[in-house]
Amino acid sequence: MRLRTTAILATAAFGLAIPASGLAEVSTTIGTGAKTCVLGPGADCRGVVHRWTVEHHGNLTKAKFTGADLRGADFRGADLRGADFRGAKLRHAGLRGANLKGARFDAPPKARKQANQTPACAPSCQGADLRNANFTGANLSYAYLNGANLTGANLSRAGLVKASLTYANLTNANLTRASLAVANLTNATFTGANLNGTNFFQATFTGANLNGVNLASANLYGANLSGMSFIEADFPGANFSGANLSGADFTNADLTRANFTGADLTNAVAGNAWANFANFTSANLSNVNFTQATLYHANLTSANLRNVIFSHTNLSGANLTGANLTDARVENTEPAPIWSNTTCPNGTVSNTPCWGIF
Repeated sequence: MRLRTTAILATAAFGLAIPASGLAEVSTTIGTGAKTCVLGPGADCRGVVHRWTVEHHGNLTKAKFTGADLRGADFRGADLRGADFRGAKLRHAGLRGANLKGARFDAPPKARKQANQTPACAPSCQGADLRNANFTGANLSYAYLNGANLTGANLSRAGLVKASLTYANLTNANLTRASLAVANLTNATFTGANLNGTNFFQATFTGANLNGVNLASANLYGANLSGMSFIEADFPGANFSGANLSGADFTNADLTRANFTGADLTNAVAGNAWANFANFTSANLSNVNFTQATLYHANLTSANLRNVIFSHTNLSGANLTGANLTDARVENTEPAPIWSNTTCPNGTVSNTPCWGIF
């Protein structure tokens, strides 16, 4: 193995960032046969095939790589603003620290028509190293990013509609106001990610890790979040309307003003959670554990609270009009809930537990 290759592999193994200024541009002409191109700003590399040996770290703004096969390419630190990667194969490519602002990674029109039948549609970035890459405003809709490393990447305002990110690593990534509607996020890791205002409409999160994330004002309407762990996560103003949250863990989470209208939270855990002014209208909260949670002025109108645990729960100012409190209880010898100016299921306002069920 050549010395340069050995050095690169050693650096990758230790996860060290290499400054763009310290990387030689290396590759100039790439491709084979009749399809070749010279790398540089605005380069036309559409359809070229050049696997595993492409290396370029300089200016590739607005370069066209549509349909290219660039598996294993090394574009670390490159300036790829506005580049077009539609339909490109970038499996195991290295784009660590690259500037991909406004780049296009969505599937070409023909592939997009088949996207519903073929989840693994182009472009294929499976296993790619995208750490700290800048994807601000980039179009990654329908992209295949399974197993990609997006640690610390900036994906603010990026389009990831129907993208596949199973087992992707998005630790500490910035997804502010990005759109991941109907995306497949199975087993993805979002630890410490900023998901403020992110659109997750009907996204699938099975097995994903969202501990400690910031989901303020995020849209999770109709999302499948069954069994998810949201311990100490921040959800102020988030929209969970119609979402499947059965068995989810919201321990110590901030749910202030979150919207759970019509959501399914059966068997969820919300101990010590803050749900002030949260909206649980018509939500299914059966068997939820609200021990020491704060539901100050929460809206529980017509909610199903059957068999809920309210041990030392603060329900001051909460509205339970039309709610089902059958078998709601306090666990063992735990203190009764705090009940002040609370509206009971029959519409009366009370400073003591409704119907004496506690």
